[in-house]
Amino acid sequence: MPRIVEYEGRRIEVPDDADDAFVSDVLAAQPAAPSATPTAAMPPALAPPGGHRSLVDLIRGSDVPSPATPPPAEERGWLDAIMGLADQGARGVAQGVTNLVGLPQGVAEIQRNVGKWGLEKLGAPQGVVDAVDYITPLADYAPSAKGMQGALDSANNATADVLGVERPRGEPEGTGERVVNRVGQELGAMLVPGGAAVATAERIGVEGARRLPGLARMFVEPAAVNAGKFMGKEATIATGAGLGAASANEVAGNYGKGVNPWIDAGGALAGAVGTGVGTSLLSSASDIGRALFGNGSYADEVVKDAVMRKIATSAGVPAAPGVEPDLTALINQVEEGARVSDAVPGFTESLADRTKNPGLAALEYSRQSGPNAGSYTQQRANNTAAVDNALAEAAPDPNATPGQFSSELALERDRRLTDAGVQTANAQDAYTRATAGLQPLMTGEGRGANIRTALEDASEGARQILSEAWRPINESAQQVDVAPLNRRFAGVTEEQPLANQRYVPNEADIPGRLIDPGTPPQPTGILGPDGSPIMRPGQPANSQAPLNEITALRSTLTDELRNPATTPKERRVIEQYVEQLDGYMANSLPEDLRQQYAAARAATVEFNDRFTRPQTAVAQTLDQREGQPRYPDSSVAGRFVQTDQGKIADFEALMREAGNDTRVQSAVRDQVLSDVRERGLLENPQGLQDYLGQYGQVFNRFPQLREELGTAGNLRRQLAEAQTSEQSLRDTLTKQGRSSVANYLSYGDEKAQQAMKGVLASRDPKVAADELLSFVGDDAKAVEGARKVFWDILQEKSRAGGRTTANIDGSQPWSPRALNDFLDNPANAAVAERLWRDNPEHLKRVREIAEAIKGVDTRNAAKAPNTSGTPQGSFEQLLSPETLQSRFYAYRSGKISGSFLITALVSTLVRKGVRRAQEEGFQRMLDDVVLDADTAALLMRENNPADRAALSKKAKLWFGNEASSIVNGMSADDEDDTTGRVMDGGK
Repeated sequence: MPRIVEYEGRRIEVPDDADDAFVSDVLAAQPAAPSATPTAAMPPALAPPGGHRSLVDLIRGSDVPSPATPPPAEERGWLDAIMGLADQGARGVAQGVTNLVGLPQGVAEIQRNVGKWGLEKLGAPQGVVDAVDYITPLADYAPSAKGMQGALDSANNATADVLGVERPRGEPEGTGERVVNRVGQELGAMLVPGGAAVATAERIGVEGARRLPGLARMFVEPAAVNAGKFMGKEATIATGAGLGAASANEVAGNYGKGVNPWIDAGGALAGAVGTGVGTSLLSSASDIGRALFGNGSYADEVVKDAVMRKIATSAGVPAAPGVEPDLTALINQVEEGARVSDAVPGFTESLADRTKNPGLAALEYSRQSGPNAGSYTQQRANNTAAVDNALAEAAPDPNATPGQFSSELALERDRRLTDAGVQTANAQDAYTRATAGLQPLMTGEGRGANIRTALEDASEGARQILSEAWRPINESAQQVDVAPLNRRFAGVTEEQPLANQRYVPNEADIPGRLIDPGTPPQPTGILGPDGSPIMRPGQPANSQAPLNEITALRSTLTDELRNPATTPKERRVIEQYVEQLDGYMANSLPEDLRQQYAAARAATVEFNDRFTRPQTAVAQTLDQREGQPRYPDSSVAGRFVQTDQGKIADFEALMREAGNDTRVQSAVRDQVLSDVRERGLLENPQGLQDYLGQYGQVFNRFPQLREELGTAGNLRRQLAEAQTSEQSLRDTLTKQGRSSVANYLSYGDEKAQQAMKGVLASRDPKVAADELLSFVGDDAKAVEGARKVFWDILQEKSRAGGRTTANIDGSQPWSPRALNDFLDNPANAAVAERLWRDNPEHLKRVREIAEAIKGVDTRNAAKAPNTSGTPQGSFEQLLSPETLQSRFYAYRSGKISGSFLITALVSTLVRKGVRRAQEEGFQRMLDDVVLDADTAALLMRENNPADRAALSKKAKLWFGNEASSIVNGMSADDEDDTTGRVMDGGK
């Protein structure tokens, strides 16, 4: 198969088996190629008009075009040298890639030349034989390097043209380019399987990688665990292998046409092993240095591994025998769990708090009194401060005091009591003014005397009218026949039963006595002619009498009727005589006298009805016995002031006869007021109201008095209401048990918490709190004081209280469970909602914080079994006096040499120093992991034992390039076609 050789811009085709001499002859016979570089080779945007300008010229600003040909190789500048190194590095990478992808072709060539039987005869391991059988069929699918090489050449040439330097040469020139090329081969060979492993790992993840078969898992699992570390480790070993191979080739002159693959592979192996050993030695030396001279932050792989194993054991992470525990599930739990710091900035959760793992909680409990106990104390203090700071935005004003609330309550209480007292005093003043004019001005005798006098005056006036009515009759000289009257009286007397004869009045015979019976004829002693005696004539009977005798008789009889001493039987008998007398007057008198008599009689009846009827109060008032009033003055007024259901006619008669008399008006008014006073009605508004209704007729004549008394009654009712209201308010606000205000104010400012606890313990705390805050009108200062009291109780219930639990600054840590229990209590929640009604977001924030820290401090609920929680053990001295003395005596006695002495002391110093540093580092790192969940997640992810086991496996991808070289060496040709083309620049 012919191959292409490119030299100084010329490309020639020579047989595949042509040697260097043949190629040299062909090149010498060919004409030289034009030296100018075609402008078309440059990107159109950079090609100057009329010729080529390099990037160096553009940078320098030179108007002179660059030479058409690059300078000779021996005169190459630093930029050309760098370009050459970069080109060889890229070519090496490309060759490494093609070495690996061309491996199936080489294996197929071995299969063709040697055969399976030959491999077995050569003593190849069965694994190699099986691998050859597996890889050989892949030869048909191996990609060609032509496309890759062509693209690489185009890119390199274009870059050189832009920079204005010599185009890269296909063959490496000099040791530097050969070394870079060889290192690139190893890196390129490593990139193909490494990239495939990384891509597979990204697709299936760590869990999927660990379920792969053993060989595939060996490559993919490290990439899945940490692709960066995996590729970095492989690249480091590949670089070392490349340097080792390049060094071996340079020493042995193993380059050019006769490259020995075994020398190259041996050098690569030595370089890889040396790199691994050197890296380990450097790491160990670094560890020793940090252990002996470090700043106390020592943490080597041993420490990290021990810490992770301790965490895995404490957390109960399952692991099969001989298999490293996998902390992935625990890591995910830590990373995906809710963070308290989201709600409480600055709060650091411990690993146990985040995971709620009892084993880790027990570990934390045992560690809190260990060598780093101060870290636990400090974190507790920091967390307490973080919670305090988070709660500060919802907490009451720090300047508020519990006394603010009680002071506002007391002020409002006193103000209301004062207002109630003022209202009572005002009502009392109004009532006093209204009743000042409702005092009786006279005694009972005075009132009676006034009424009697007024009635006497009225009676006297009526009597004069009556006299005028009788005067015509009384002054009349006309005689009337009293015989009919006598007969009438005689008939009444005769009709009386014998038992009633004694009731016949003496006046019954007066008509008879008024009749002159005359005298009969008297004998003269002389006889008349007829012999009968002659009689002297007598006087005829005369029944005529003055009319005034008849009227006087009637007046006497009627007086007897009105006389209270007259018995009923006597009265009935007398009435019969009066009735006959009236009949006589109506029928026997002449017409003119009858009319006068009827008028006088009517006047008499009227007068008697008004003033003399015995059953009336007027007649009783005017009645006299032996010239003295029959009834005392003190009883007079009461006879007239009667209820509507009583003898109201007497009052009406009084008003008719003397109602306009001021003496009667003042007496009646006084009587009413006296009656009201005696009954205490002014102090009894309802009784007074009833009284006004009962004496409606009286007050109809005295409307002003009714109004005055009604006003007094209303004012007394208002006074009573004011007094009742004041007393009720006073009782409500001052007597414990009557109101929330009284209960709260029964405590002094120094016992404000007890007062608020009383609110929380009340039958309906929300109503009690609302009553208190509404009482002060939700005054901002009072509300803040109430919040302060509530907050103090919340802290008292939700913080630890022992002296041993206090932080260095004296503050007590929060108890998450107690805080949540307090806020979840229905009574506390109801009061809190009322206290923060105008700022509900603050209370919501408090609840969020309480809920966030609900699961922390789990160590307090766990204790490591069989541990006391106190630190164990102590660190030994690096070199004790006994060690130094024993080594020195051995040296002096000749048992050991000086070099052994120094070596022994140094090794002891190093061993003990590292061990002490490891112990200290273990204690510190373990506490760091236990105390901080986020730090634990980071360290566990970086040092997961399962991941560390995967990453600790030896680098292996660099073997791909060596396998290709060895296979090519075992094939019939000296070098494989693909490799040769890459190495020769595509010839």
